[in-house]
Amino acid sequence: MTNPLLPSLGSDLLSQARSKHPPPLPLKTSFEHIDTAIPPIKYGRITNIQCEVGGHGTLLSHHLLTTHLLTPHPQDPHGNKPPSQVAYVDTTGSFSAVNLLKVLELRLSLLSQQGTTQEVNTHGGQIRKRAVELLDRVQYMRTFDFDGVVETVQEVFGSRAGDVGGDGGLDGGVEGGAGINSGVMTPETRTPENEGTAEAAMEVDSAVSPAEEEGEEEEEEEEAEGEEELSERTTIPDSDADSDEEIFWPIPLLPKHDPGVKLKPKGDGNNNNNNNNDDSARRRRDIDETVSAAETAAEATGETVVDPERFGISLALEEGDKEREEISVPLDVEEQQLSQPPLQGRNFGVIIFDNISRPLENLMETGDEVEINSRLTSLSKGLKSLARDQGIAIILLSTPTTFPPNTKDTKKDQYSKNSSIFSRVQPTEGLPRTLGSCLDHTIMVSRYPKNEAMTSHRRRSGGHDRFIIEAVAERNGGGVGKWGGFMVKGDIEFVELFKE
Repeated sequence: MTNPLLPSLGSDLLSQARSKHPPPLPLKTSFEHIDTAIPPIKYGRITNIQCEVGGHGTLLSHHLLTTHLLTPHPQDPHGNKPPSQVAYVDTTGSFSAVNLLKVLELRLSLLSQQGTTQEVNTHGGQIRKRAVELLDRVQYMRTFDFDGVVETVQEVFGSRAGDVGGDGGLDGGVEGGAGINSGVMTPETRTPENEGTAEAAMEVDSAVSPAEEEGEEEEEEEEAEGEEELSERTTIPDSDADSDEEIFWPIPLLPKHDPGVKLKPKGDGNNNNNNNNDDSARRRRDIDETVSAAETAAEATGETVVDPERFGISLALEEGDKEREEISVPLDVEEQQLSQPPLQGRNFGVIIFDNISRPLENLMETGDEVEINSRLTSLSKGLKSLARDQGIAIILLSTPTTFPPNTKDTKKDQYSKNSSIFSRVQPTEGLPRTLGSCLDHTIMVSRYPKNEAMTSHRRRSGGHDRFIIEAVAERNGGGVGKWGGFMVKGDIEFVELFKE
């Protein structure tokens, strides 16, 4: 039986509500007819903007990232923390920093006219200076294929926290010199004031009790006797000409002995067991003597010997005259693996992929459906992790697919579902279903269908093309079916469509 839920006090709920930080404002284009036509683009979500080539989808993304650069974070309204950046992944090479700079200047000038900007002097050259500062927060990444897109996603995750910082911070920078407590004074540090102190310290160190001197002499005698005994076993004459010279080397461990198939000897079983025990004891004694001799010889030559016990390697003998090495993972390696901090995301707030369809086309040309599905699944999981865990707004620019009408290859029982609510808008979604499953919001930008009315309106509007923007899919919400229209003026500014 589970415990019943305890009632909560209203004061506790009020304090929790006050302690929670407000969510960041959704991204908008600052153009009313577009912002009211489509649902807002929220952080922590993946948005797909489908637009034809030259359909000004890039301009739409420029206005969205400009809104992010100009809007302070709700958790840091005073700007104490470093501002977040924008990652712009370009796969087509059509990115123009000049156009983005013009969009920044346009939005800053509009804010100064409305009186909502936080800058004091934003007129004249100050607007250009402020726009350049905002442009520095845009990280441009050029990729050419699907592998580059995957590497970009991995790079955005960021490096380890332990890699940040300078070198030698913990060591104190005492390499090659005397430390503070080393007891050694260099000519640079020797002064008449501390010279007397050093002599007094040397006198104190030289004053050793007789008992300590006797103990040290006994230890030296024992070490000398041990070296004489081991030198008889570890010294090998080189030749008759160099017989007076001695060469020290570590004797290697005895190799494993494979007894093979042994015939059962005749006699009593007790005698066989005794012989096996004697052989095992003899081999164990030989191994111990060999290891000790190798360590002593290495100390004499100044070489280093690997201690098996230090790295968790233990030699054990089994029954049947077989030897086995048990290797365990060192404790220091396990602690090092557990102490490594997890990967942390960099300070990115928005990631834009312009255009995601180009690397997908190159991937589809490989023809291996299993590999294609596997790689698309891994990319989908990476994008979801960036959006959900890091709270990043991910915007994918893609090219819709247009099926040719009335072709011989088209069967009568098959038809392409039109994504747009307008029957004359033929383009439909062009992303694979594996990648499309991670999308939270899909927006389509298409040109207004050509007819006589459009030709006359284009003549009256000064030759500007008309575009329709609509929400064709949304995971949560009822924004599907909303639409609006706009025109583009000077390649940087949105204009109302039905304004006469």
